[in-house]
Amino acid sequence: MHTPDRFPNFEALSFLAQQYPELEISSIEPFIALLKVSARLESEIESYFQKLGFSRGRFMVMMLLLRHPERPLHPAEIAKALGVRRSTMTGLLDTLEGKGWVDRVEVPADRRSWAIMLTKAGRAELDQILPGHYKRMSEAMSGIDQKERQTLIQLLGKVSQGLQVFIDYQPEATDEPSSRHH
Repeated sequence: MHTPDRFPNFEALSFLAQQYPELEISSIEPFIALLKVSARLESEIESYFQKLGFSRGRFMVMMLLLRHPERPLHPAEIAKALGVRRSTMTGLLDTLEGKGWVDRVEVPADRRSWAIMLTKAGRAELDQILPGHYKRMSEAMSGIDQKERQTLIQLLGKVSQGLQVFIDYQPEATDEPSSRHH
């Protein structure tokens, strides 16, 4: 069974551009292409981590701890760095601790506080999966040469800067659904 693409194609954009003059196809088409790749990347990475017995969140926690071997990190610090809620962090840490990949350690300056550190078993787990993980990432990018990779990084940086328009957006009365005319 064929499922419809959730993103509009060129023909759909052309049709919509007739109704909405603000729709500049040459801008919208690459934006949608980026959305498609991003959605597929999210899906494929999550599936990949499930095969490894991880979630992306647990993997990111372990990678953050790996990058900071000099000291244990507070759960709030990890949550902030990864952009997740503290309640989400608690679940991630409970699972990682249950697998023996992280330990909770008391903070000497404040006995009511604790921090997280990667265990030897957690480091061994990462040492086992990271070589293959990095190899697959390189293979995913093998279709573009070094110069194109640098261009891609620059272009994605520009797109990232352009996303500020969504952050700065403040709804106007004309944007509200009740004021639209059909």
